[in-house]
Amino acid sequence: MSSMSQGCLPGEPVSELMNLSMGCLSLQSIAPEQIYRFTIAEYERLYETGILGPEVYTELIHGIVLNLISTSPPHAACINRLARDWVLSLQKRAIVSVKNPLNLSDDSQPQPDLVLLERADDFYASDGPKPTNVLLLMEVADFTAKSDREVKGLLYARSGIGEFWLVDLEHKKLEVYRDPSSEGYQTKFTLTAADKATCLVFPEEAIALNEILG
Repeated sequence: MSSMSQGCLPGEPVSELMNLSMGCLSLQSIAPEQIYRFTIAEYERLYETGILGPEVYTELIHGIVLNLISTSPPHAACINRLARDWVLSLQKRAIVSVKNPLNLSDDSQPQPDLVLLERADDFYASDGPKPTNVLLLMEVADFTAKSDREVKGLLYARSGIGEFWLVDLEHKKLEVYRDPSSEGYQTKFTLTAADKATCLVFPEEAIALNEILG
């Protein structure tokens, strides 16, 4: 693995990402060029060589390896309800991918809670899905809404993901983001448990949020 440090690209929210993901540890005094940023290839070799064991659950965001927090029962239940409803309503018109890696750039491989993908005969076995294959991406947050919104949301927008849903379990609401740009999503609106949600690609299919939010 190369020992050359990699600086941060202009405009990437790495300092915000580090503050959000590392809690009380202050990194304000660390210059961006001091932070080594892994590529996806280097990150995957950490698992291949056993440096990170299979029991370690992580994702790569802007070259930074983040240790993912264990899923709580309400969080898992919400993901399961979403997966159930989409599988039943779409009837094989799309692939429902749950907590699987998604390569967005050379240094970002998040694991979204749920993604609707374009159909592929091999289910992307020969080549993983790309941002252009994503029909809808969803994150479920119980206490990670801020980082999901401000860090991952911006990453998804810059990657060209057409629609991003953030399910905020703490506040019992769904944030819908559309119209991606390099500055973030240009359209945002919020729905509550009393509403039904539809996505751009399948507008005829409605998800009852009172069932999803619990």
